[in-house]
Amino acid sequence: MSPRAADEQLQRLSDEASIRRLAHEYADAVLVKDADRMLSLWASDLAAPAPFPDFDIDWARKLPARWESWGVTMLHVTTHAIFFDGEDNAHGRVQCIVQMQRDEGFVDQSVLYEDDYVRRGDDWLFAIRRHRLWFGSVRSADPTAQPRSTWPDSQLGAGSLPEDVRRLWTQDLP
Repeated sequence: MSPRAADEQLQRLSDEASIRRLAHEYADAVLVKDADRMLSLWASDLAAPAPFPDFDIDWARKLPARWESWGVTMLHVTTHAIFFDGEDNAHGRVQCIVQMQRDEGFVDQSVLYEDDYVRRGDDWLFAIRRHRLWFGSVRSADPTAQPRSTWPDSQLGAGSLPEDVRRLWTQDLP
């Protein structure tokens, strides 16, 4: 392999890692309800060509107001396919399982995000996220309403994560 080909391959791997990190950063920003971090993931010079459910920087600015009605929300990123459209543009599909505490109960969702990514300087950012809901359902029994776990003696029962995450909501994060 020529040095140029090796450099290009290394750059492509670095780009893929940066794009994959976006999906994980998005999920973690939702978990800890970090509005500044959420906004940092988006290209600020682009807007969605259509209204919701296409998420853009304007949507990301409104998201924290919705968090007030959410309890703990975990987005489990499962599969992420990335396709490059040029040196500074790519698109991809992110499969995600969502678990969230809501006023109506404990909600499970399966979501496919169809994303457009752009490079700005050395960073890859979201241009657009299209939220494609497969299903959302309220569980008949809220798994967080069971007796407390006796971890590490037993893995069964409600854990301390909701309280642990609520502490993160009030802290400055690195």
